[in-house]
Amino acid sequence: MFITWLNDCNATNAKLDAAQVKEKVKEIIRYFGEDQVRTNCRWLYVWHKKRLEMEQMIEDLPELQSSSGKEFRIAFPPAVKLEIVKVAERLKFSEASKYFQIDRNSLSDWSKTQEKLKAMVKEGKVRKKEVSKSKKALEAEKEVYQWYQQCRSSGFKPGPNEVRAKAAETYRKYGDTTMKCSIGWYSRWSRRFGIQLRYEKDDEILEWVLAQLEQNRSVTHNEIQTRAIATLSQTRAGFKCSAGGGTGTGSLLVRRCGFEQSQAIVFLSCLSDGGVLPPLAVLKGSSSASEVNGMFVLCQEEMKVDRSTVEYWADHVWGRFVPSPSFLILDSFEPHNEFAASAGSDIKVAITPPACSSQTHPVFVWLRRKFQALVNKMSVDRGSSRSIPTVQEMLECIAAAWRHLQATSHEAVQKSFAVTGTLLTGDPNEDDMVGRAELLPDVDEEDFT
Repeated sequence: MFITWLNDCNATNAKLDAAQVKEKVKEIIRYFGEDQVRTNCRWLYVWHKKRLEMEQMIEDLPELQSSSGKEFRIAFPPAVKLEIVKVAERLKFSEASKYFQIDRNSLSDWSKTQEKLKAMVKEGKVRKKEVSKSKKALEAEKEVYQWYQQCRSSGFKPGPNEVRAKAAETYRKYGDTTMKCSIGWYSRWSRRFGIQLRYEKDDEILEWVLAQLEQNRSVTHNEIQTRAIATLSQTRAGFKCSAGGGTGTGSLLVRRCGFEQSQAIVFLSCLSDGGVLPPLAVLKGSSSASEVNGMFVLCQEEMKVDRSTVEYWADHVWGRFVPSPSFLILDSFEPHNEFAASAGSDIKVAITPPACSSQTHPVFVWLRRKFQALVNKMSVDRGSSRSIPTVQEMLECIAAAWRHLQATSHEAVQKSFAVTGTLLTGDPNEDDMVGRAELLPDVDEEDFT
């Protein structure tokens, strides 16, 4: 009945929405009776209860667990998958995902295996065995959730890393020593227990902004100067050197990617008035801190960014060059979350949503890419040596790139705040700039001194 309805919708190119899908499933259950559907069409019953209704968490629905204590997941028949894929291809995968409450990646996988699904339909094959989660795994995850709630009650919100570490420890206690508790596991666990992944400070920032508007005040509060609104991000410094000695041209990247594989980590920050703050370079070496060529240098044995590193930057760069009170925009890097949770009242901190920094973070949209282009250009110009640059050479390169940005990037940095919608001055022309990164200057490598 459900497949026939979907088939008719696809044949007539009918539009669908979440309410129609939900109502159709309810209609089928009312027609045949809940007991009959649960017995003879279990996938529809579980889908209705677990995804469409979302009345309770799956763990609280004992009728959806097998006699062995395992939680059933939804095993959609191949014919249903094919019809849902047709809807997704007619409309959008993102829309179909919302309408049917099915993960977009699953829809994409079904789309790629349509021929296999068609063959299964033709042969009358169905997936007989449900994928399940063991009773011990459910108990372990419940225990992690209880620990999480206790932490929240005491005023501490565990981050992803803390939750994953606690989960791995709990799984080991239940006898599972192989469970890695990846970031994907964390996302699924959060959804299962209804934990909001979005950073809670967003609500506070939104409340503050709306309160200013209700008082007929500019969102750029009188107490916060334009030069006190800023944004920060880190970038690796992977220095290139000329390939040399061969027949081809080009360059060889000494280290490919990742903070742990780079020669330096650079804290880049800019102000909404167009200024570029002195960078903080984090290098590997004996623990020390210094100022070189007008910028700040922090040497660490492990060369990593954690909460203490961000606090060092806040004390030595932010505190020295930015007036108080101030407004700081950070990406969702975990040490930033930890810093935000302990920031003083003179700093208002906003965290950009995960996976959105390339569109919403002023440093990401232009400054960081421009800085990397300048560093790449200088490192290639060092000559034909294949050796990794010395610490002095790296610092000179970073300082030169910063000075160049400071002298030439005032307008581009201001535009970065407008393009991301981070700060608008009230100029009607700026409304048309939001989301238009093409208005920013190219970051092509260039000659400079």
